[in-house]
Amino acid sequence: MANSYSALSRHYDLIMTSGYYDYEAYAQALLAELDHHGDLLELGVGTGLVCERLLELVGSDLRITGIDHTKSMLTQARARLGDPVQLMHQTSRR
Repeated sequence: MANSYSALSRHYDLIMTSGYYDYEAYAQALLAELDHHGDLLELGVGTGLVCERLLELVGSDLRITGIDHTKSMLTQARARLGDPVQLMHQTSRR
């Protein structure tokens, strides 16, 4: 089965940051649940847009692991996030 996000990854950030999603509000809501520290696992991390906002708000007090099934998305996430976030490639198994 082909990964449809591979071709989309070049345009993903442009689409996802066009105004539909409020990453600031999303990150604030997550932090309210986490009490601003601890561990966070993001399934479907994509290009790291949510993780980026979380790191801007909290910094190193939050340990983040991001998993995605699209290598090209993870490549963009690594460029965006650097080393503070552990990124992992995982495909679904049936």
